Amino acid sequence: MSMPVRKEGELLKWTNYLMGWQPRWFVLDGNVLSYCTSEAEVSQGCKGSVNVGDCEVNASSHDQCRFDIVVPGELCFYVRAKTKTERQEWLIALGTAKNQFCKALSIPSTTTPRSEDVSLCDLFIVEQVLGFRDEILCKKEIEPKDEVLLTACNNFLETVDAFSWYNASMNAEECTSGSRFIDNKFLHSHSRQHSIAESAIHSGGMQTDRSAQPNLVDEFGEKITMALLAKGVEAFPALISSLVLTIEILDVIGVAAMNVVKLEIADCMQVFKTAKRHSSEDIVTLGDMMIAELQIPRADVIKNSVQRFKRVVDFLHTFFDELRPAEADPFVCARTAYTKSMKGHQPIVLQYVFMVQAEDVHMVNSRKQIGANLATQRDPQGVTRFWVGACLRWTRFLPGTVPFSFA
Repeated sequence: MSMPVRKEGELLKWTNYLMGWQPRWFVLDGNVLSYCTSEAEVSQGCKGSVNVGDCEVNASSHDQCRFDIVVPGELCFYVRAKTKTERQEWLIALGTAKNQFCKALSIPSTTTPRSEDVSLCDLFIVEQVLGFRDEILCKKEIEPKDEVLLTACNNFLETVDAFSWYNASMNAEECTSGSRFIDNKFLHSHSRQHSIAESAIHSGGMQTDRSAQPNLVDEFGEKITMALLAKGVEAFPALISSLVLTIEILDVIGVAAMNVVKLEIADCMQVFKTAKRHSSEDIVTLGDMMIAELQIPRADVIKNSVQRFKRVVDFLHTFFDELRPAEADPFVCARTAYTKSMKGHQPIVLQYVFMVQAEDVHMVNSRKQIGANLATQRDPQGVTRFWVGACLRWTRFLPGTVPFSFA
């Protein structure tokens, strides 16, 4: 019988929009994960705890140090390790503890000690291959030998992803959600979020066609265009999808630094859903959404959600416009964009929170990281041109809004 897993150490835990990420001492003892304010307070009792057997552990694809511990329908711990290696150690420990808990309760599982070892190896290998691929994409010029390695990495990850989905479909009826730690959700998340690295090698040579590679910005453009133009049942889901993609784009810029901006999106999503619920007629256009919003009882929500979403789009346009020069500092660009587009429309407390978080240069990702995760091409002006087009479409199809100025 395996010995119970025991691991402890300091991790950053997301607390709230005012305090942000704060250090907490986490202790994994068997199937119980608990945390305290500091190591010195462990003997005084924990501030919170969770049964690992009830959790889903999700590794972030944007932040190599972050992972989320989720109890579906109840709570979620957002935590960050100091390094990528430390995150791997915690992921392995949590996965092992969950597997032991399932065995102790005699929950059916297709895993064996040997397959568990293979799963842990999967985690290390996938992370390492993703690291190789990211290093190649960050280079200014990709040499032929790099193209060969890039193709090999992509082929490997596609194969792993394919086997993951196959295993999930074969074992869906007899495995619990915790029976396989390196599950298809984890791998598919990496596959999707790192889709800009998918190979598009020309048959006649070794040059990569980056214009054919999908990314979050293009996907957002498709969704928001559909939301602006569509009439019918497709319009509302497309709008919600564009809101979700906006949050993902903000996470690429900086998970913590963009929290104040993401708060606007979260509020808009709530308003849109509430407006749809209060509307006596079907919402088939954004014009219908603006009318339906007026029908919401005044005490329920803060109104003007369409204008608030428009300001977030304006923020992103300004940010990418400021980011065009090669010497541009992303966290300075973020502060400038916030001041121009959102600062005058938010409470003093949120303005203070944004400025404090934006002051920490480490909270905003580097220009190279942002470009590698968002840009179709390495020319950031291509991204800026896209956002100008998106903003123009926005003002064109929303009656009553103030046009953006591109002077």
